[in-house]
Amino acid sequence: MSSGERGMWALVSPHQRMREYRGHTSAVVPAHWRNEVRAVVRAHLTEFVASQCCTELDGAKVDVAGAVLSGFVDGGKYVRSTFMYLGWLCGAQEDEAALRASASLELLHAFALMQDDVMDESSL
Repeated sequence: MSSGERGMWALVSPHQRMREYRGHTSAVVPAHWRNEVRAVVRAHLTEFVASQCCTELDGAKVDVAGAVLSGFVDGGKYVRSTFMYLGWLCGAQEDEAALRASASLELLHAFALMQDDVMDESSL
C-alpha cells in the first residue's frame, strides 16, 4: 500500500475497515487491524479519563490520582479490550458501544494495577 493509499485508508472509519476484513475469505487478518482497534479503544479511554475521571478526582482533592491514571492508560497493548471486541464480533455486528465497553475493561485493569501498587506501597 502506498503512502497515498494509507492516507486515504486512514479516512475510512474503523468500523468500515473491520467490515471489509470480515468480508475476506482469507483466514489471515491484516496485522494492522489490531492496531486500529487499539487506537479506537485508546481514543475512547483517553477522552473518558480526561473528561470524567480527572475532573472528578480533581474535585475530590486527589488530583495526583488523575495524573497517575492517565499515565496508566496511555501505554499498554490493549490485549484485553481487543479480545473482548473480537469476542463481540463473533456473534454480533460492529458496534461503537461494544468498543466503549472494551475500553472500560482497560480502565478496570488500570485501576486494578493502581490498587495493587498502593497495597504493595510501590512508588507510583
